[in-house]
Amino acid sequence: MDNPKLRVVRIDCSIWSVSRIRITLNTSHRVDIPLEKVRVEDIDIAYKMFGKGYPILLFNGTSDGKDAWDPSFLTGISSNHIVIVFDSRGIGNTTIGSKAYTIQLLANDTAVLMDALKIPKADAFGYSMGGIITQQIAVTHPECHIVSGQKSRVLQYDP
Repeated sequence: MDNPKLRVVRIDCSIWSVSRIRITLNTSHRVDIPLEKVRVEDIDIAYKMFGKGYPILLFNGTSDGKDAWDPSFLTGISSNHIVIVFDSRGIGNTTIGSKAYTIQLLANDTAVLMDALKIPKADAFGYSMGGIITQQIAVTHPECHIVSGQKSRVLQYDP
């Protein structure tokens, strides 16, 4: 049964360029990275940061946590990037807070996280809702100098 007020909007793009991302898969050695937390306004964000090179933030889909990323992908990308994976507000080891959830709020959380970790600019990659958040940061927080790549499918409600 079709709902005329609900339509699928495809966002399938890369904003700017993610050419700095080169992945070499090497799963021969895995290291457990300790979980850390940082206070960001009304929440404590759980994150892991590892690797060497240019920083890249990885954004998950709606209910996925930082541990949802494939270990071989993380191993490969960490060979030439400082990888930052984190749990969004209310997911995994990150606290819920008291504010109503919006994409803008999640983008703001990330901008403050970058500031707390002293990361002035970074590449970013997100899938699903994480892709939408990367776009929001790029638009509303230009001071973060986010270079974004994503693939997202969005359901948009037209009242």
